[in-house]
Amino acid sequence: MRWKTTLILFISVIGLGAYISLHEIKQPLPQEKEQLAKQVLSIAPESVTQIALDLPQAKITLTRNQGV
Repeated sequence: MRWKTTLILFISVIGLGAYISLHEIKQPLPQEKEQLAKQVLSIAPESVTQIALDLPQAKITLTRNQGV
């Protein structure tokens, strides 16, 4: 093989390896994946004071007490 072809293949392998390793580093741990799968909204529970559901059959309002 020519040195240019070898150099191009070497750079391609290094680039592919860097992409895969950086992609794998950003993946959450298995415990975090399980927790994220159960999470519906990304809102801190402490910041929610009231939830209102307006359904066709009924209107439901849930309010959090500060002491509880």
